[in-house]
Amino acid sequence: MSNVLIGNGKPGKPAIHGSMLALLPLAERLRWLAAITVGEATLLSLTLAQLPQAFKVSPTALREARRAAGVTIKPRRCKPTVPAPTPVLAPIADVVETLRKLGPDGLLKLAELMERDALARAAAAAKTNDAALNGSGMPHHA
Repeated sequence: MSNVLIGNGKPGKPAIHGSMLALLPLAERLRWLAAITVGEATLLSLTLAQLPQAFKVSPTALREARRAAGVTIKPRRCKPTVPAPTPVLAPIADVVETLRKLGPDGLLKLAELMERDALARAAAAAKTNDAALNGSGMPHHA
């Protein structure tokens, strides 16, 4: 085992960072892990992200192994899911039924009525704008 002293290890006791341990060849890594287990070496700053790399396993497999060993694993925080609004079908069905009752002639009459209504609103708005410009409500040409 190479004598690697990195960071704030105790004097005379070899220490290695987790990122360095993950980069070592397998045989060297196993020697370091055995030494760390029996207390002959110190492991510095091994994060849970580096731990799967050190053992060449997936994070999920490591998490399940830790759970099986009795380690309490906190659930990951997820954003609360907002349920999608359910479509309201009753009003749509009512509209479809109304359109069926009107028929093609009724739809034509409805379109004419809507056009007349729009023209009447435009005329009323023009009259209101004209009155506001004159101030008296009288046409300016009179």
